[in-house]
Amino acid sequence: MEKWFEHRFSNPEIVVSKMTAGTWFISATGANLLVKSVMEDGKHGLSPLGILEKLVPEMEEGTILFIPSPGFPDPRILAFKSVICSRDLFWASPGEGRFVMADRLADLVPELPPHARKLTDRRAVHFLLGCNIRGDWTLLEAIHRVGHGELLLFAPGQKEPVRKRIQRFSWDSTVQDEQESL
Repeated sequence: MEKWFEHRFSNPEIVVSKMTAGTWFISATGANLLVKSVMEDGKHGLSPLGILEKLVPEMEEGTILFIPSPGFPDPRILAFKSVICSRDLFWASPGEGRFVMADRLADLVPELPPHARKLTDRRAVHFLLGCNIRGDWTLLEAIHRVGHGELLLFAPGQKEPVRKRIQRFSWDSTVQDEQESL
């Protein structure tokens, strides 16, 4: 049987943490502190989704991918990107019920059949005019990106992941003195 989810990561800064429940891939500012929190919360029986929801309010910049161990009761794969993040997580569905995730768009292109490697005209124009593509779009129609502050839940047998916005940008600041922020 073909695997329904695969990942291709090339970022050497990703911290990998294997636990009984599954494997965490964390690429973030302060990744080692996040791993410590993940391990501690896991020891206390918190579910992977619960752990992620607990980490999100404190997480400033980064991405997280959780892949459950075989036989774990919740087979969903979790992918999160913080609201302020320079790192990316891209995903594609090259076959029915199959997903591939990568931290580089170029790593997903060979996964797609040639007819699915279609450049999206509107996004290409947007990119050429502003050198940026916002949201979860990419230049290729079949490749998507995890949006800022978004959690994707991939489940076996599903055609699309469930998307949830779980982090939002806030202008609230703990800085009391204007000069302190400068």
